[in-house]
Amino acid sequence: MLLALILFQMKTSLFVAGLVGLVTAWGPDGHRIVAEIAQQLLSPKASQSVTSVLDGSPMSAIATWADEIDHKPEFAWTKCMHYIDASKGVCFVDTNKDCAKGCCVVKAIANYTSRIMDKTEDVADALKFLVHFMGDVHQPLHAGHREDKGGNLIEVMPDFSGQHKRENLHEVWDGVLIKRYLGRNDWKKFALEIVDKIQNGEYNDGDTASCRDAMKGEICALTAALESAENACEFAYINEGGIEIKSGDRLTDQYYESRIVVIAKRLALAGIRLGELLNSIFPEDRELQQAVVETE
Repeated sequence: MLLALILFQMKTSLFVAGLVGLVTAWGPDGHRIVAEIAQQLLSPKASQSVTSVLDGSPMSAIATWADEIDHKPEFAWTKCMHYIDASKGVCFVDTNKDCAKGCCVVKAIANYTSRIMDKTEDVADALKFLVHFMGDVHQPLHAGHREDKGGNLIEVMPDFSGQHKRENLHEVWDGVLIKRYLGRNDWKKFALEIVDKIQNGEYNDGDTASCRDAMKGEICALTAALESAENACEFAYINEGGIEIKSGDRLTDQYYESRIVVIAKRLALAGIRLGELLNSIFPEDRELQQAVVETE
């Protein structure tokens, strides 16, 4: 009886720990890819400022910081900032309805953009949050359904993963699809592939105009969140045959092949928008640039 109780408690703890770990978006590789894309697209002045604020570290080195701290009691208040979920069947988000008590990824991006510009507190931490949350808002299932916690409660078998184990749908979009694409390559190769395509004119059909004005940080973030909500309905929750995915379903190679294209575009737009926003936060104007650097 005692052994059975211990085993039950262990399984319960592992299940809960799994759910906690799966609220992160893109996984480490995805966040580093977004950060590297943005880093490559920074203006010289923005690059200089970002490097100064981060004490010489590249953005990819701090891209996962917000996930690494949110399990700590003193940062528990940040958990609600990683997503904005709507009701099932709704393929858009509304900050008036879906941003509980004003806490969601859209509001967080606007908040930390302002904090960096105003230099009202630790600029380095604000920048770390911004880099991470701009990745989060582009992950479709971070604008998914409240009822299934952004796909966390939908268990599937991704046949293409090579692991022969169940994953929840959120984790499939966080990392399983990306890992399948990378194979033995590292995340930076994928990032640089995307940068090359951006510089060759691909991924230029997304609305990035609002991200070129740091004063419009919330509009920039909301634009991304609305796209993610649409993508969640069209690609994440639906299989390649147009059928709603339910717990117990198997995800095929066709699902992977059609969805990795979507993921590449989301990573690209996240990097582009983050780069545009940072170029606006740290403009070419020498006087403002110097003021920002002197706060560090």
